[in-house]
Amino acid sequence: DFFYLTSDEAYLEGPWYGGTATTAEFGNKFRAVANTNLVSATALFGGSYAIGDQVQASLYNMAVAGLPATLVANSNLITIAASDTPAFFLDIPFPANTALTAGTNYFLAVKQFVASADRFALYGSSSIYTPNTSFIKVGTGAWFSADTTIGAQTMMIRANVGSPVTANCAITAIAA
Repeated sequence: DFFYLTSDEAYLEGPWYGGTATTAEFGNKFRAVANTNLVSATALFGGSYAIGDQVQASLYNMAVAGLPATLVANSNLITIAASDTPAFFLDIPFPANTALTAGTNYFLAVKQFVASADRFALYGSSSIYTPNTSFIKVGTGAWFSADTTIGAQTMMIRANVGSPVTANCAITAIAA
């Protein structure tokens, strides 16, 4: 479970970034088990983003060769506000009706932008590692397996699927 892994026994590694003065994308492969919508991506960052930094998530189809291929959708571009800092768990919404088809493999990535490259810090975890499911792309280069660079880790990003649900609640009393 993603949130369990943030405890003291999380075995979090990193955080990782693609180098200064460059763009980079980090993410994981997943399989849609039902026809549904991608609502958002949740990622675990190192908390070093500054106000004004930007982040975006992208959804790709997976190629037969097992690498990310065609871009399906980009999330909205998120600009870090004071209320977002320190940014650890960041929920990155996708446009409505970003459809996922049952039985299809997808790849969900978060993007490091040049302006905030030295503050981008996505965690990985060896606790939930599955070989050949996390990939990295630096600049305009090709996608490559994270296994070959950072070792046996899965990037800490997950897809939130289904229909968005708004919860309305109110605090009616606070006792000392």
